[in-house]
Amino acid sequence: MSSFSYFDGVHYQNQASLYRYLLSVSDHGHARARAYELADDERMVRELVLQLKLCSVSAAYFQKNFGINVAQHFAAPLDEFEKRGWLKVDDCRVTLTRDGLLRVDRFIPSFYLPEHQDNTYW
Repeated sequence: MSSFSYFDGVHYQNQASLYRYLLSVSDHGHARARAYELADDERMVRELVLQLKLCSVSAAYFQKNFGINVAQHFAAPLDEFEKRGWLKVDDCRVTLTRDGLLRVDRFIPSFYLPEHQDNTYW
């Protein structure tokens, strides 16, 4: 039952059980179980993951918001997945192929920072 939200650079997670959820709201006025403020590099990975889930990553967005060339910054996994036929990379964007769309949830962790590689979620 737990839900996640993101606001102003912070990930929030509510209490997972209904009992704890209701108790937390009663005692504290909210159901938040934990919160985690993302560093800039974590925000960048988050944005990449969200755009991949939408099948298209804008190179201009990453240049404007993070000052990076997304194809160069994430070259190793992008090159690997392009060779497998799961995505296409050009100067403007990274686009998932049909095969990539079917596998996106399995290969997204390849873009996570090393400290998050073994986590189920952030």
